[in-house]
Amino acid sequence: MNFRKILTSFKSIIYVVVNKTKPNNKTVFKIRTAEYMYKITEPLEINWAFIQPSNLGAECKVKFVNNALVLFDEMTFEHTAQAYIELERNGFINDDNNNDNEFETDEMMLRYNAQTYSELNNKYPDRSIPEPPFPPFYNKLGENPIYSSGESFISPTRINVNSNDYWVKATCFEFLTLECALVERKKDGKFKVFFIRDNSYIFDIMDFDSIKEVKEGLTRNGFERHDSITKSDNIERHGNNKRLHELALNVGGISLPEQPFKEDKIFFTGGYSSGGGWK
Repeated sequence: MNFRKILTSFKSIIYVVVNKTKPNNKTVFKIRTAEYMYKITEPLEINWAFIQPSNLGAECKVKFVNNALVLFDEMTFEHTAQAYIELERNGFINDDNNNDNEFETDEMMLRYNAQTYSELNNKYPDRSIPEPPFPPFYNKLGENPIYSSGESFISPTRINVNSNDYWVKATCFEFLTLECALVERKKDGKFKVFFIRDNSYIFDIMDFDSIKEVKEGLTRNGFERHDSITKSDNIERHGNNKRLHELALNVGGISLPEQPFKEDKIFFTGGYSSGGGWK
């Protein structure tokens, strides 16, 4: 058998295989790669989430790229902090890279991350921080939207509450961490109170028979009506509410979480309805 013919046939086979598997539309995308998170999906497979810069409070886009340099999916989040929260919720890791974005996480998120890191280190004990890929990337958007379709991404349930009756309580002054209680009157005349963190996540819900019970319970547990604590008055306050009132007057108000609110089992602690944190 002619060796040259064998070699030519072998090269033809290699050419066909490579060109069938290689993406055929390579485009130089204007993707910022400075802020990123990553998720190890298989021992040799990493999905990268590149968080695109956005203005404060504006929508934030995230581009998903695999380690074959394929841009395969993208998602839009309400703002940058929300993108980080939901990516972490879905197992993406931030290894203290060069992102300058700071956002607050609550105790449940910290526990979740600790578990994620522990499982990762057990699975890959000798792992080192991987280096992210750089453009140009292959354009395969829409062909495998595993995150934007919800197939491999858990998004919180969005909830709209028909009320503006906010009550507030400061739990940490170092970062001005607030808990908000939003009181909603139901059709049967009873009341539902949604307890919301300042990142718009609902962490508890309680039902009351009357507005009197609502007011007494919230006051007893350190909450004060938002429209009261942000106005000058002669009410005698103590502790955190006194400091919160003074701060509200100095800065001209207190920001409230925005609707739609989000409900996720990771963040839903039930700290008040369980009785443990409710006086």
